[in-house]
Order: sequence, then structure tokens, then C-alpha cells
Amino acid sequence: MTHNTLPTGHMLMWYDDSKRPMATKLRDAIAAYTDRYGEPPGVALVHEGETCEADGVAVETRGWVRANNVWLGRAE
Repeated sequence: MTHNTLPTGHMLMWYDDSKRPMATKLRDAIAAYTDRYGEPPGVALVHEGETCEADGVAVETRGWVRANNVWLGRAE
């Protein structure tokens, strides 16, 4: 996946403006994606200032992703 492309297939945008750590927000977003689509996402796009890691999901930063948002999808 190149810097300017979106994941393909199912997409889920997750918004969480709570004060919880980004890793916790991302874990919740991955669970919601998995519940909805029956498989975990392959990639998560997050704001440049909100990097973190997630087991089995490539986390990438994008300048256009707003703070407190996570875009989830498959990088196929």
C-alpha cells in the first residue's frame, strides 16, 4: 500500500475522543471491525501524532487522518 492509497475492501472509521491511550482506542476499533466483518483488519491508519502498535495489524500514520480517528481495512 502506498502513502496515498486507502486499504481495499471493507472499511471502518472509528472515532474515540476519550482520554484513554491510543493503544486502547485502537484495540477497541479492531474488535469492532472484527465483530462487523468476521475477520481482523490488516491495516490501521492513524493521525501522525498518535502512533502505537497492535498485534497482527500494520499501523500506519497519515497526515489527513484526524486526531482521535482510526481508519481500518485490509491491505490486499
